[in-house]
Amino acid sequence: MEPKGMSKVSTMPWTWSLPAIKTLRRNEVPLSYREPFILSRYRSCRSSLGTCLLSALHATNETLNFWTHFVPFLVLGLVTLQHVLDPSFRSDPFNWAFLVFALSGCVYLLGSSIAHMFSCYSEVAHYICYFIDYSTVSIYMVGLCVAYNEYVFPRYAINTVMHRVYLPMVFLLSLLFSATSCATKYSKHHLLRIHGRKVTFPAYFLWCNLPLAYRAFFGSSSSSSSSTADVYHIAHTIAATLAGLSYASHLPEALAPGRFDFIAQSHQLFHLCTAVLTYYQYHALSAEMHDRREELLTLCGTPTFVGTFGVLLANIFLHGVLIAGLAIWLRKPGQLAKIHKSLEMPTISHKED
Repeated sequence: MEPKGMSKVSTMPWTWSLPAIKTLRRNEVPLSYREPFILSRYRSCRSSLGTCLLSALHATNETLNFWTHFVPFLVLGLVTLQHVLDPSFRSDPFNWAFLVFALSGCVYLLGSSIAHMFSCYSEVAHYICYFIDYSTVSIYMVGLCVAYNEYVFPRYAINTVMHRVYLPMVFLLSLLFSATSCATKYSKHHLLRIHGRKVTFPAYFLWCNLPLAYRAFFGSSSSSSSSTADVYHIAHTIAATLAGLSYASHLPEALAPGRFDFIAQSHQLFHLCTAVLTYYQYHALSAEMHDRREELLTLCGTPTFVGTFGVLLANIFLHGVLIAGLAIWLRKPGQLAKIHKSLEMPTISHKED
């Protein structure tokens, strides 16, 4: 066990030919950088851009948080690109909601990867990176719900009041979730900062999965219902439950603080579960599209650009406005000092060479 307060240099075998980077102990970084039960392998909170990039190849406590979403991003991005480049697929309006889902999946996986890689550039960058992380998760939920709205609602619920208000409510809840999540990042209220996202996201998640709840409690009542899709929906629900448990419990590191600083910490397990649930959602929606095409075109008509890509683009734009506004607010003179005071955080003045 290394002495308390001693930093070290990352020297894993695969990094011997790379420039070394120094990692820090928990007590050497500001409070906002500290993760529960993670005691070491923190990067400097004043890293250069080069060090941020290089840290993806060193054994820090963020390395696998980056790779567990960046690799799935590359896979989903390649698959999505194949769909986009297929003229027959992209020109069919019935497929547009699926493309919105796939593109939003790429957005959240890349947003998460960027957040974990560049959050150590500066304190302002740390906050902005996680604003991006929260916002891209919310954007993904909107993209998923665009697809749910087109493909997943059971026959008896289509064109009901609930069906009509479902997507507008998702849109509003996405902005509310992102705003409250960003606020919890620098809130002076301890309970809000620690547990705020654990309360707001489940409510948002439950509303988003309303079409699946309809089918679970009342049945699909559809002659073209997809049993294959149902299996994938069950699988992604299980993966989502495991993701939530990983995020909220901080297991296994809570049982042995310091032992899981590099590998097998709960956030990495959370990332793996979210990547798996995205995989199952992809296949569930593919099956819904294939098996229910004629029924849905008859009941709902042809999807529109405004109702698919328009919803996603508008949501991305408003999240961009939210992030830009928060970034401007953070950069106001003295704003970080006020946050330090409210959180009782030390101000770190050094800059890495």
